[in-house]
Amino acid sequence: MWMGVNTTDDVRARREANAGRDAVHVTRVAQLSDVSPAVWDRLVSDSTTGTVFQLYAWQQIWWKHFGTGHEALILLAHDDVGELVGIAPLALRRTSILGRRVNTVTFAGVPQGNYADFVTGDRSEDVLRAFVRWLVAHHDLWSSIQLRNIVNTSLTFTALPALMTAEGLMVTSRLNAEAPMLELSTDPGSDDRWTKKKDIRQKERRLRAAGTVTVQRLWDVDETVALLPEFFRQHIARHEAASSMAPSQYLDERYKRLLEAQVRSLSPVRLCGVDVLKFNGAPIAFQVFLVDPPSSSIILKMPSYDPAYARYSPGNVLLSHTFQLCRDAGFTRVDFSSGEARYKYRFTNRVRSVNSIAATTNYALHFGLLIRWRTKDQLRRIRRRFPTQADALKRARRRSLSVLRNMSSRGTEG
Repeated sequence: MWMGVNTTDDVRARREANAGRDAVHVTRVAQLSDVSPAVWDRLVSDSTTGTVFQLYAWQQIWWKHFGTGHEALILLAHDDVGELVGIAPLALRRTSILGRRVNTVTFAGVPQGNYADFVTGDRSEDVLRAFVRWLVAHHDLWSSIQLRNIVNTSLTFTALPALMTAEGLMVTSRLNAEAPMLELSTDPGSDDRWTKKKDIRQKERRLRAAGTVTVQRLWDVDETVALLPEFFRQHIARHEAASSMAPSQYLDERYKRLLEAQVRSLSPVRLCGVDVLKFNGAPIAFQVFLVDPPSSSIILKMPSYDPAYARYSPGNVLLSHTFQLCRDAGFTRVDFSSGEARYKYRFTNRVRSVNSIAATTNYALHFGLLIRWRTKDQLRRIRRRFPTQADALKRARRRSLSVLRNMSSRGTEG
């Protein structure tokens, strides 16, 4: 669908409202290391659009493990006195639209980071406008802009399409996925309907009757890293055991290295943690999470459990303890992150949407993006209507592609 079509009066009114404000100047830096981590993170913490995925350390980790094939397009916005007022953590990569290979502007950090955005401090619209104008002025660098994982509550989602349209770009947007969350109340009893499900309490009683059950929240790097091989094993085994689930992402060594890097870099400052459910001293369920300081929330990343204990629902048992640990620590929100896994909605009292915005100056490319996104939307509707069958087909497709890649690599070696 079309988004953000403005009248000339709308554009003129916004320009007049900002006429008296200091100018915003945009420059490009060659790489992340050209920016001070302290200055970068200070702006992230002061921005309503900032999340843990925009923090310098997380961006640095992503560039190290998934930056291959991307060119840094990091834009900095300064005011007239030289103060940093905005960051555009972007990247350039080659993508295919209707069979045509083109340079595309994307957010650095996606899709591995659940949320992405510009960092705009308290001058969001001024900064966004300056970034758009810079991109338009340097149109020789790119053919399309495809910005993913923007939450619907962000000013970027509501204002950026209009700003792009005003600069002559053709703009479209789409819903990628929902992001369920649980808003925790200061009154412990009011959350019981979500955090203390009767069937989960029964499963935990059965588990405790069979042996010793303990729950730990780990921040220690060495202790957590030592448990990662078991976490990976369980995650892979769980996905293989469930016919409706896609293969585990941890079959890809890059994702293993990404998680270990997050633990080593972010756990010492308590931005990455792991909750562990142990039975007779052995871990049978894990919940990896990131801490998002700007929103006083935790973002649940990767759950896993040992399929051998599936009858006890160890993942849900651990999740109920994760809720309690979060409340005790003063967090106000448990964010299940983007993705519409059915189990999430059992514990949800609020849902946001995660969206994409795309822009181009080329009619053919714009038409190609519309076709691609409408096809994805249609497939999404089919998955919602027939979830089990759709998941099974998706899994079969991925396995077929994996077999073909393996056959191709063996043929090359031969």
